[in-house]
Amino acid sequence: MTSPPTEERDPRSAALGPDQPEAALAAMADIQLAAMRAVGAAAPALARAAALLADRLRAGGRVHYVGAGSAGLMAAADALELPGTFGLPRDRVGFSIAGGLQTFRNLSGGAEDSGEAGSADCKAAGLGPGDIVIAVSASGGTPYTCAFAKQASETKSEIVGLANVPSARLLALSTCPVLLESPPEFVAGSTRMAAGSAQKAALNMISTLAAMHLGRVVQGHMVQVVADNEKLRGRAVRIIGDLTSKPAHQAGAALDASDGSVPVAILVATGLERTAAEALLADVGGDVAAALRRATR
Repeated sequence: MTSPPTEERDPRSAALGPDQPEAALAAMADIQLAAMRAVGAAAPALARAAALLADRLRAGGRVHYVGAGSAGLMAAADALELPGTFGLPRDRVGFSIAGGLQTFRNLSGGAEDSGEAGSADCKAAGLGPGDIVIAVSASGGTPYTCAFAKQASETKSEIVGLANVPSARLLALSTCPVLLESPPEFVAGSTRMAAGSAQKAALNMISTLAAMHLGRVVQGHMVQVVADNEKLRGRAVRIIGDLTSKPAHQAGAALDASDGSVPVAILVATGLERTAAEALLADVGGDVAAALRRATR
């Protein structure tokens, strides 16, 4: 019986034990690097996925992530980061994971076998034609994830499917398939390792490039960051100062005058009144890059 690639074992691991720690770690690191090369090879598909995500968000749609097990954790991590990092409204970013939220306390494998649960969770998410689903599965055949994607396709939602196995069912269900052909694992079947690293990197890249399309990343800065702690306030001040060539005390004053809103503060630091800055941002749909161009021309 032929195993799927995600169940294969890297041959080096059979000869390595705890008495060779550095050699074992070197092999693991090499496998991780091979996984990153697989992500690089998927760049054209990742670019299409990012453009599709940006289009849906720009038009007012929602993004919903889905997965099971380790892949579900990767999907959930990206979903949870988007509001704070890129300022996306929380009601426009969702996720579903096989087994529900209790999975974060007890990662049980059985929940992923229920296609019925995947369909039901998709219906509960209330997705529609303007929305986009990002589905993640190492094997590309996880019943929960595939059923969710199939149900979502019936609502005319766009489907970005990430899988680590060629010709996987999830890729066939997707309007934008992304193959991450990661290598055999150091521990056979442990897809939290190379496959999971490839998934995490790909998700990071899709959402970050989408944020660039939306003007929420400008010159390498997260200009919609929610500065809700001291570390992030310091980052916000640096962002404002770098983009407007203002010293830290002026950047901080602009942030205070903008009630902590980094996009507004950037425009205030250029000389706009707060109300004018808010109106300009509303006019460009929150695209800070476009607003900054208009404010400084």
